[in-house]
Amino acid sequence: MESATQGDSPRQCAGLLRNVYLHWFDKLLHRADGPAQWAGAKLVRYADDFVVRARYPGTRLTGWMETKLEDWLKLEINGEKTRVVKLKEEGARLR
Repeated sequence: MESATQGDSPRQCAGLLRNVYLHWFDKLLHRADGPAQWAGAKLVRYADDFVVRARYPGTRLTGWMETKLEDWLKLEINGEKTRVVKLKEEGARLR
């Protein structure tokens, strides 16, 4: 069994904390009044990252996500990594 070095600990803690935040974001998304109901949204998690897929995307959904992530959870959205992808468009890819 290997132990984490001191230099790895903050990175591991940060990943764990991001997962805790994503847990609560997922809970909000699936509430009776959340976008899972009115936008057909689903949260797809990749370790400590995520993608939100939605049947009915739009400004209501993006506004809801920004409010919950930034105002409620006090997280900063990385504008360089955040984007809306319309998967029905030719050449659309998630990266």
